[in-house]
Order: sequence, then structure tokens, then C-alpha cells
Amino acid sequence: DPTALEYYYLKVFEEIARYSLEGNDAPRILHLGGGGYSFPRYLETVYPTSVNEVVEIDPVVTQVAHDELGLPRDTSIKTYNQDARLFLIQRQAKEKYDVVIGDVFNDYATPFHLTTWEFNQLVKSHMTENGIYLLNLIDDYQRGQYMASFVHTLRQAFNHVYLFSPLGTVTYTGTSTYVLAATDQPIDLTAYRNFITEGGKKDAIASPHDESNLEEYITGKKPILLTDDYVPTDILVASLLAGGRK
Repeated sequence: DPTALEYYYLKVFEEIARYSLEGNDAPRILHLGGGGYSFPRYLETVYPTSVNEVVEIDPVVTQVAHDELGLPRDTSIKTYNQDARLFLIQRQAKEKYDVVIGDVFNDYATPFHLTTWEFNQLVKSHMTENGIYLLNLIDDYQRGQYMASFVHTLRQAFNHVYLFSPLGTVTYTGTSTYVLAATDQPIDLTAYRNFITEGGKKDAIASPHDESNLEEYITGKKPILLTDDYVPTDILVASLLAGGRK
């Protein structure tokens, strides 16, 4: 069932995308990282006239998705088995994306060249004016240093960056998966919550941080600007090795 999303962060992606794409029946979506193709298949199904392009560096991952995970051979999803940054550098198409999904970070795997200010600028150059860049990131909210620097770096390229926490709280402790949303257009968080909960009738999957609270959090962490010349992501995630993921 391509509409069955199991992972928490994919459900958050779905909420934010649904809000951002309201009224847009034929969005263009770029997925950086294919994995099991869960989210590309979901959007292909829910938005039948959408364009979904996947950049997956490992062709065997795509093959497994076809052979074992239900990705049809005749899918409308177009896959490029290439490094995400190289793909964007070489891309010649004039059409821009309404949503870019970054699903390339997994536990302690941090492809550093996809975290920098330069890469964020490259992503932004391929987005529409109202486009949104969504990505998942794993860190310890209290002890970690990685997410603060990642958000700080995103904010140098985009006017607005939002952090979505699990369990509906901003004080969650422990290592977990968080979702970041970067855009040049502000998100009215009151309108967002009302839209996702249908006026309070449903529960939202995640709780977005107010930008002022996020500013306080980032400042307190003394973040590092990640650039192609200085991107110590392995050092920033090293503290996670001392604790388990929840």
C-alpha cells in the first residue's frame, strides 16, 4: 500500500508537503535519496499528475526497491543513480521544484558535502519561489551539536527554517529523528496547526518550533557555519556514539 507511511519523519514530511502544496495538483518534487521509495511512491499516488524525480547514488538500492519493495517497473517516478550534489550541478532543466526532500542522513552517516552552505544554495537555485526544502536529521536535542550547526547553516541560505520535534514537545530528551523545513516564505504556524489538525479534530504528528524559540536554542549551542572549506560533521555527531537512539 503506497499510501501507508510507517516512519515518523515520513509522516511529518507528508503533513508539511500537504500544507505547502494545497491547491497545487501537479507539483514537481525532487527526492534526494531513494531508500525504499516510500515517500516518492506516496506522492505519486496522492498526486497522480505530480512529477517525482529521485536521485539515489546506489543503483542496487533502486533495484531492490523494484524487486522486493513493490516499486512498479512502469512507475512514473524517474530515477537518477548519481550523487545528489553532482546531479544538481549538472542539471540543465529549466523547470524548478516545488518541494525538495532530503533523505540522505541515517544515524551516524553524514555525507558532509550535502550539509554545507554551498550545497544549500545549490538546492535553493533549483526551487520555485514558494518552494520548500524538507529533510530529516538525527541528533540529541539536549546534548547534540550537529542539528544546531545544520540549522544555522540552512538559515544563511533560506529566510525561514523550522524545526519539527517528535512527541509534540520541544523539550524531548534523547537521540531521535527531527524534521527541518527551509523556505523563503514564512509558515504561519497557527494556520499550519489548524490545517493539519482540521481545526482541532485530529492530532498532528509533530510540533513545529516557534522561530524565536529556535533562535534561542541555536544561539545557546554556539553553532558552526558548515562550508565546503570547513565541515566537521563527523566530530559534531561523535557525541551520539555515547548514547543509544530512541
